[in-house]
Amino acid sequence: MKNETKKAVTVSLDASELATVLAALRYWQQDLEANGDEPIISEHFEDAKPLTPDQIDDLIERINCSPEPSSSKTKTKRRK
Repeated sequence: MKNETKKAVTVSLDASELATVLAALRYWQQDLEANGDEPIISEHFEDAKPLTPDQIDDLIERINCSPEPSSSKTKTKRRK
């Protein structure tokens, strides 16, 4: 993703929405690790390359370290 232009997106999530996003990222990550780096759902990736499992870890870290109140944070751990 070095040559891709990053688009900043700001989204406000409540605790349930944040937990769902983080769980979906972990689920996606586990699927990539179990089935190779080719995503099952490809229509979302016509104009973008899917993240690798390591890039998903980085994204989750960024989400969890965002400047929101810590009470809304939901930590997830990567299963290997």
